[in-house]
Amino acid sequence: MTGALAALLERFGPHGDVTRRILRGLAGVGGLGILHRVLGLGVALVLARHLGTYAYGQYAFATSLVAMLAVVSTFGVPPVTMRELARHHENADFGRMAGQVRAGWTYTFITVALALAVGLLVLPAGGWMAAFDRPTYLVALALVPAGAALALICGQLQGLRQAIQSSLPSLVVQPIAMLLLVVGLVLLAGAKLSAAQAMALNVATTLLALVFAWSRLRHYFPKEARAADPIAPDPQWPIVLPFVLLAGLSFINGRADVIMLGAIATPDDVGLYRVAFQGAQLVGFPLLAIGSAFAPEVAALGRKARPEALGRLLGLGATLTGLGALLAFLGAFVAGKWAIAFVLGTVYIPAWLPLMILAAANLVTGLFGPVGMLLNMQGHERRTLHAGIFSAVANVVLNAILIPPYGMVGAAAATAASMLAWNLSLGLLLRRQTGVWPGPFAWLASRGAGAAGQ
Repeated sequence: MTGALAALLERFGPHGDVTRRILRGLAGVGGLGILHRVLGLGVALVLARHLGTYAYGQYAFATSLVAMLAVVSTFGVPPVTMRELARHHENADFGRMAGQVRAGWTYTFITVALALAVGLLVLPAGGWMAAFDRPTYLVALALVPAGAALALICGQLQGLRQAIQSSLPSLVVQPIAMLLLVVGLVLLAGAKLSAAQAMALNVATTLLALVFAWSRLRHYFPKEARAADPIAPDPQWPIVLPFVLLAGLSFINGRADVIMLGAIATPDDVGLYRVAFQGAQLVGFPLLAIGSAFAPEVAALGRKARPEALGRLLGLGATLTGLGALLAFLGAFVAGKWAIAFVLGTVYIPAWLPLMILAAANLVTGLFGPVGMLLNMQGHERRTLHAGIFSAVANVVLNAILIPPYGMVGAAAATAASMLAWNLSLGLLLRRQTGVWPGPFAWLASRGAGAAGQ
C-alpha cells in the first residue's frame, strides 16, 4: 500500500523530497490520529454491542454534555500555553516558562470550577431531556477536571516541541486502555456493565492518560525552568477568546446534533445515531491523514505561492482523499447493513440510513480535499472562521427544524447539509482568494490559469 502511494505521489505529485516528507507525515502524528479514530471506533462498537441501544444512548448523551462543558473548562488555555511556552523555550527564557506554566494552571483551576458549576446547573433540567441519565452524567462530570488537566499538559508538551509525546496520552494511551478494560471485563470476565459503569471506565482511563502525560512532562520540562523564579505573563484572557470560539464551533459541528436529538428523542435513537455518526467517520479517515501530511508542505510554499503550485498540491490531496473516501462509502453502501448486523446485532440496523447520509457528506468533503487546511496555511484563517460560524449556525437551525418530525434521520440530514454548506463556502473562498478550484482536478485548472497568464 505504501509503495503504491509513493508511486502515485512520484508520478503526479511534487518532487521526490516533498513526496518523502508527505509519507513521513502520514506515518507520524497523522498516523496517530488515524490510530486514535480506529481505536475510538473499536471502543464504541464494543460498548454499543454490550450496552444495547438504550444504555449506549445514555452514555453517548452524557459524553456529549461533558464535551460541551469542556469548551468552558479548557477555555482556550492549552493552545495559548503551547504558543507562549514554545516562544519562551526558543529564547531560553526559563523564568517566563515557569510563569506561563503557573498561569496556565491558575486559569485552568478557574475555568474548571466554572464548568463544574454550569454542569451542576444541568441537573435540574435533566428531567425534560429524554436521553438524560443522572448517575451516568454525575460520573461523567469527573471528566471535566481530568480532561482539562490532560489538555493543558499536552499543550505544554507541544510547546516543548514534543509533538509525538503530546499526542500519545489522549490519542493512544486512553483509547487502548479503555478498549482493553472493556474487552477484558465484558468478554473475559463476563461482566454486565451499565452506562454509569462504562462511564467510570472512561474516567479511569482518562486519569491513566493524565498520569502518563504528567510523567512525560516531568521528563521533558527543562530543569532550569523548574528552578527559575516564575515571571508572571501579561493577562491572557483576551488572547484566549479566538481559541474558545474555535472550540465552540468544533463542538457544535461534532456534538450539537447528539444533544439536540437526546433532548427530544429516546435514548435508543441517540444510541443508534451515535453508531451511525462514528461509522460514517470511516469515510473521513483519508482526509484526516492526508491533511496532516500535506499541511507542512502547504505552509512551506508561503502565502504568495503561485496558483499552479497550490493547485498541484491540493489536486493531489483531493485525489487521494476522494479515492479513499469513495472506497469507504461504497463499502458502507454495499455491505453496511450486513456489517452492522454482524458486529452489533440486528437491533442496530436502523442506524444504516443515517450512516449513509452522513457518509455521503463525508464523501463530498473528501472530494473537496484539504481546503480548510490550505486556506489556514495561506493566512486566510479569519475567513475560514466566518465559514465555520455559518456552518455551525446552519447546523443548529436545521437540527431544530428536522429532528422533531424525522428524529435521527433528520439529525443526519441537518448535519450533512451543514457539512455541505461548509465545503461550498470554503471552495468558493479558495477560488476567490487563491485562484485555485477545489477538488481532484485543481492542478489542471491551475495550470490552465497559469498558462493563460503567461
